[in-house]
Amino acid sequence: MNSYRVVSDLSRPDPEVLRRDFARYPAGIGNYFQLPDDIDGRIVELTAEVTEGATNRYDAARMIEGYLQTEFGYTLEMKAGGEDPLADFLFNVREGHCEYFATAMAVMLRTQGIATRVVNGFQRGEYNETADVFVVRQRDAHSWVEVYFPGEDVWVAFDPTPAAGQTGEAASGGFTESMRKYFEALEMLWIQYFVAFDSQEQRSLFASARKNISEANQAANSWLTSAYSALQEWWRNFRGDAGWAGTFYAVGVGIGLLLAIAVIVYLSIFLFRRVRRSQFWSRISKKIKRGKQVDVVEFYARMQRILAEKGIVRPQHQTPLEFAFAVGNSDVRTITEAYNKARYGPADLSEDETAAIEDAIARLASDDDLRPANN
Repeated sequence: MNSYRVVSDLSRPDPEVLRRDFARYPAGIGNYFQLPDDIDGRIVELTAEVTEGATNRYDAARMIEGYLQTEFGYTLEMKAGGEDPLADFLFNVREGHCEYFATAMAVMLRTQGIATRVVNGFQRGEYNETADVFVVRQRDAHSWVEVYFPGEDVWVAFDPTPAAGQTGEAASGGFTESMRKYFEALEMLWIQYFVAFDSQEQRSLFASARKNISEANQAANSWLTSAYSALQEWWRNFRGDAGWAGTFYAVGVGIGLLLAIAVIVYLSIFLFRRVRRSQFWSRISKKIKRGKQVDVVEFYARMQRILAEKGIVRPQHQTPLEFAFAVGNSDVRTITEAYNKARYGPADLSEDETAAIEDAIARLASDDDLRPANN
């Protein structure tokens, strides 16, 4: 496994500077102004209403961002549909996931002649203080918008998705949450010190481990010797060598030890059950049962390959959702719904859902009547 280092520019221009950016756009960025030929006129009218009073690109973007964040709801369900899913989202359903919001903002800004692009990526994830890392999961996948300001020659991010769809750090606290982070840290250590280690680093680690094991062995021998001496002393007290006082003391110590063992056994069973239900155990089980449930992204890639063989290729400007409606096939929509659910939702696909996707892919592969819409 190769490692690499990147340098990121996290600076962000001052809003007042962006408000004064009235520079003309350079040549070669026409793609960021493109709109459908048959765009719904209501979208143009809505944008003009929302941005009324805006005198610059920055304020127009903030107005549209705020409008979508506050006037619409977040859901992972694909409720919008019809011939124009975007118009259905804006004027009827008014609920959707981040792709709806990002697409809506990009189109609305482009109606105002503002260069815009949709970005797909991941949010920063959850900070695990035990491992001192940010953990980015599949559910942290997200879509947002970037607006180009030519005077500053910079793309500035805007996120129109309501707060419910912008995943942040999970609330820390609680025994279960702490245990989950500890197991997550153990997984990170395994990756760091075994999976990502080269042979030299592994030899150094094993040499250190041998030294630690030797020291631990010496400590264990010393502890066992002390424990054996204490056990002998307890037995002498128990059988009365030191009189009745010694016997009572030995009985009390014995009862205390039995209670301590009972508590330890109970806590061990409790922890074992918690671990079995934890996400860490789920991930380990999936690795052990490799191939039992294939990742939904792989399903979607297979679907795209099958469609490409039939002459149906998703244009770069179309989101998976828009593409599914454009194809107009129920199996394509089934696979796309599962794709969005797994990418943007917190849970993995169930075995029944996985089987349904396999069936849908098989039907697509054998459907000889499936052809491009313009044929």
